[in-house]
Formats: sequence, C-alpha cells, structure tokens
Amino acid sequence: MTEQVQVVSGGDTQFTQKQTKQTPPQVSCDTRVEEWRSVVNPAGSSYMVSSLGRVRNSRGAISPQSGGARYPKVDVVVESVRHAAAIIHLLAAVIIAGSVWAISARAGAAAPVKSERPEISDRRWIAIAQAEPARDADLAIVGDSIVALGDWQAMLGRPVAKVGVCGGRTTDLAECIKATARPGRTVVIAAGINDIVDGQGSPAEIAARVVALAEQAREVGASPLVSLPLMLAAEPVTERVVMRKGVAERVADTWGRDRRAEINARVAELRVVLARLCANAAIPTVDAGPALAPDGVLIPTCTVDGLHLTPAGYKLLGEAVRAALVAD
Repeated sequence: MTEQVQVVSGGDTQFTQKQTKQTPPQVSCDTRVEEWRSVVNPAGSSYMVSSLGRVRNSRGAISPQSGGARYPKVDVVVESVRHAAAIIHLLAAVIIAGSVWAISARAGAAAPVKSERPEISDRRWIAIAQAEPARDADLAIVGDSIVALGDWQAMLGRPVAKVGVCGGRTTDLAECIKATARPGRTVVIAAGINDIVDGQGSPAEIAARVVALAEQAREVGASPLVSLPLMLAAEPVTERVVMRKGVAERVADTWGRDRRAEINARVAELRVVLARLCANAAIPTVDAGPALAPDGVLIPTCTVDGLHLTPAGYKLLGEAVRAALVAD
C-alpha cells in the first residue's frame, strides 16, 4: 500500500511517498456478552443455556454454538428416559414385594398353627429311656409331664426307663409304648389329664384310649399298670408351669376357680370310668388320689402350680406306685 505524506518546510510544501504494510481489518463474530442461565427439563434434571445458544449439560460438557439449538432437546430426552426407567424399576419392586406379601399372607392363613407341645416323632425321650441303666430296667413309666418331671429312679430306688412327654395326650403315646414295652417288663401308664384340659374327647373316650395303650403293652408280653389321673388344686395360683419345646417355663395362671372346677369334674368322671374299664380288662391300677387329693382337690403343699408336683407330692406318688408294684 502507498501512502502520500505531506511535509511542510520553510513555507514550501513537499510531497513524499511512504510504503506501509497493509493490515486486514479485524472483524468480530459477535460482540454480545455471553450470559448463562439454568433450565430445568420436565424430567427434573437441569442444564445451562447461554445467551449465545450454547448448552452445558449435567456432566459439564459444553455444546458448540452451531449445534446448540438441538442439545437441549437431546438432554431432555436422555434425562427423561433415565428417570422413567428408574420409576419403572421402583414400581416393579413395589409390585413384586406386594405379591410376595400377599402369597405369604394366604399361606400363613391356610397353614395350621403348630402346637408348642413336643412332637412325639422327636425320639429324644425314647433315646433316654433306652440308654443305660434304663435299657436293662424291668420297669418303664410312660406318660405326660407328671412322668417327665419326676426323678423316678430316686423315688422308687431302682432303674427306670422313663418316657415322659410334656403335654402328651393319650393319642401321642403309642410310639412310646412300642419303644418301651417288652416281655417281662412292667410298664406304668400315666396319661389322660392333657386330653381333659385340651378337650380331646369325653372321659369315656379318653379312658378307652388309656386302656388301648395298656393292651398294646400287654400284646408284646409286658405287664401294664395304669395310674389314675390326679385332680387339680381348687384355687388359682399366680404362676403355672408349662413346657415349651422341652423346657419348663412359668407363665401367668389363666385358670380361674371355675375353670379348675370344670376340669376337676371331668377328671373325677375319667377316674371312675378308667378304673372300671381296667377292672373289666384285668389291668391293675395305681391310685395316688387318696394321698395327694383326699378332699377331691390337690393339696396345695403338694403342687407348684396347681397341677405339677412338688418334691413332697412326688414322694407320695412314688410311695403309691411302689405299693402297687409290690401288690402286682
């Protein structure tokens, strides 16, 4: 580029030429100030949009200006899909959990309530009865918790094969008789009170089941001896002993005076019917009732809870059994 420069010297004007390099003019693409603002899409996620159309997504990446117009839509779609998937997973989990709960509830409603009485198929008591020194004993005692909680070897002064099932009913004891009865062995059977308490048949039906147990022992050559059931104490007590899974526990006594009187009336009837059936079948019996319940109810000093016996009660019971064994 040639540039003329005017030079004034002594009143004369002179012109000279000066070569200069041509520089292209600087052109700004955009002189606007870029400002950013936050935008929340329908899916709940946010991104930044500038005044020049650029977009900064949730991961911090900035889109070019030329493509800025399409990035907000893409970001909205991606975030919407992500949140929709999360919501679907949550709803699926809720539906599955609800279905499992409903199935469990129906199964629980249909399933019978399992009794806390020890299962007779559990052979722990039988194993004890068949262990030394009881294995070679010529005396076995089979029955309920009155049998289970007694130290019969100490009471009788001789080896005893004891199979006492806490809460056991007459319908539970056939397997115990099978495991203990054998030729030459005397088998004492003490059962029936739990059938009365649980309402498992009339006194006559319960007595017939006791006699059937005695006949079962007799069929294999054993000598049965039936113990007549004991009466309950008349007055309620503060706590009563119950057996749960083979462990004795004390619980609040819920048997009032009327309930005990009702049970005792049925026990008294059972004692009469059972004694008659045993006599008809020539099966000897042992009756500790006159010693433990002379007035028709269990002596308070002989019971820990109106049903189970104290050491003093077991002493009287042991004496009655010992006398019956001698008489037999």
